[in-house]
Amino acid sequence: MIMIHKIVSYLRFLIQGKTKYSLQSPFVHDFIERVLEDKEVYYSYLGMDYLKRTLAQDKTNLEIDDKGAGSHFSSKNIKTVKQISKTVISSDLKAKALFKLVNLYQPTSIVELGTSLGLTTCYLANAKRNSNVTTIEGSKSIYEIAIKNFKKMGLKKINAINASFDEVLPSIIKEEKNLGVVFFDGNHTEQATLDYFRICKSNASSETIFIFDDIYWSKSMTLAWKKIISDPSISLSLDLYSFGVVFFLKNRPKQHFQIIHSINLH
Repeated sequence: MIMIHKIVSYLRFLIQGKTKYSLQSPFVHDFIERVLEDKEVYYSYLGMDYLKRTLAQDKTNLEIDDKGAGSHFSSKNIKTVKQISKTVISSDLKAKALFKLVNLYQPTSIVELGTSLGLTTCYLANAKRNSNVTTIEGSKSIYEIAIKNFKKMGLKKINAINASFDEVLPSIIKEEKNLGVVFFDGNHTEQATLDYFRICKSNASSETIFIFDDIYWSKSMTLAWKKIISDPSISLSLDLYSFGVVFFLKNRPKQHFQIIHSINLH
């Protein structure tokens, strides 16, 4: 059923989506050109590519204790790092788009819900190395691999937390003085996603950006996305199929765009 939902959603997306040439928004044009179409090869990519290759060859067995309801894993399971890397690591296009988004908007803080092996965290942190990065991972074994990866990449300002989102997210968000980018990449269920959105929204400003991964992962996740973009506090939402971005910009009419781009396939 999940695969059928993805196929139907993608076909509908292609019919309804627009390219930058049919959009009348300078802000969105700038986003497309500097986040989706920027071809510059940043120095950080070399380290990330090396780390990704290393993880893809790592046969270390991990006992997964996943606290999220939307995981590809069961609550208790044995997987190799290699197997996990194939299912949870973002595609190159997506990870680099996240890097360029942070590089463009330069947030003072980044919060990530779902560390996994830490590769996407490294992309986010490398885009602005003086940002305060907080990332939360429910599985202790995966968390420990991520910590090792942060050390390999020389990233010292990452505050990695091994806990469930429900346990720690409210206090993390409450303590953030300037909430910048929040990347939602865990517990892909409607209610959990909406709950975490509301918690994070409570401290959002006009400069805050929320990124929701896998918005067409399931019917439940898509319903959550639709409810989020209809929220009155959201002034601009961008549907890239593989992930969605929302802005809390002030003094502008509410707009929503589905953008057709090569990243839609990843």
